[in-house]
Amino acid sequence: MSFLKQLKNKLFVTGAFVVGASVGSIGAVKKNAPESASSVQTATAPQNATKKEALIKAFMATIDKFEGMSLHPYLDTKGNLTIGYGQNIQSAAAFAQVRFQGDANISDTRISLMEKRAKFMNTVTNWKTIRQKNGHSTKIFNVTATGQKDIFGSVRITKAEAKRLLKNHLAAILPVLENNLKSQKLDLYALPIMAQVVLLDIHYNTGNTAPAKWPALYQALKAGDWEKAARESARKDVQSARNLWAARQMRLAGLTLELNRAGISYEQLPVPTRDVVNYMSAILKNRLTAQKWPKFFDALKKQNYTAAAAECRIRGIPEAKNIWMKERMLEAVAPSTTQTYYLNRTCSR
Repeated sequence: MSFLKQLKNKLFVTGAFVVGASVGSIGAVKKNAPESASSVQTATAPQNATKKEALIKAFMATIDKFEGMSLHPYLDTKGNLTIGYGQNIQSAAAFAQVRFQGDANISDTRISLMEKRAKFMNTVTNWKTIRQKNGHSTKIFNVTATGQKDIFGSVRITKAEAKRLLKNHLAAILPVLENNLKSQKLDLYALPIMAQVVLLDIHYNTGNTAPAKWPALYQALKAGDWEKAARESARKDVQSARNLWAARQMRLAGLTLELNRAGISYEQLPVPTRDVVNYMSAILKNRLTAQKWPKFFDALKKQNYTAAAAECRIRGIPEAKNIWMKERMLEAVAPSTTQTYYLNRTCSR
């Protein structure tokens, strides 16, 4: 059987899940996940539903930093038909479920089911034509998404539809992530929201958060070693900025717990104060604790940000950064009318 026929057969298995280069699949069948450990304490269904919604909302607020969004269909590097935030379309039926805007050559605002199926089948022919035109002899399709903007016609989706597809995909993969953690006697929703978002990002990006794949990360989470969790959250083949973000979020998760133990809510801190503790956490890592910084933590607990500003000094860093921390902390007391903060703002980056 020719490769083209094999591809057609694969695509027309309605709902079939095929692991591809992109991050998710539309119309995918859920994989079996490890059974949950009986000793794990779980929240009630309504509580978990609320926490799940909060996690999805937090994740979707950060995804634009690292994932591109395509409003037109394209073939990824493995030849999978893809749209939106990297959602694979694995069958003609799934392609028909996507809420496309009307084709430029069609007067109706929605293209019909049959037209969608026809568009889908045209991708196979177009793929073969373009590969031959560019002299490709392998199965890797290396034309960028932007370069494929019009080869499948002028059908497009809206940004709202891209978000809808993403949200549906996240809801479908979350049970797998939840059960992976439960198998290690961990409750995803008992972790700080920052850590939840990083773990979901890893699963979304790699498609695999099985304990066997990430043993050191799970060990760190179970031990509450957030510095190790920051190191072990790194992935290959992603932007360094994405790994840096993940590491900072893991450290921030540990800091949130440390603040909670001291009777301080990170979420209720003023934004300037959060900026400072975020920066201090990035510099000091797991050394920013109530035991090592008692006066600083006591000032935060009492909401005495003037006293906290007096404690914002780290040895071994440029003096400009110490000045920035102090002045930014004082912004929590009264917004500054000077330009000093803006001149030193880059010191936190």
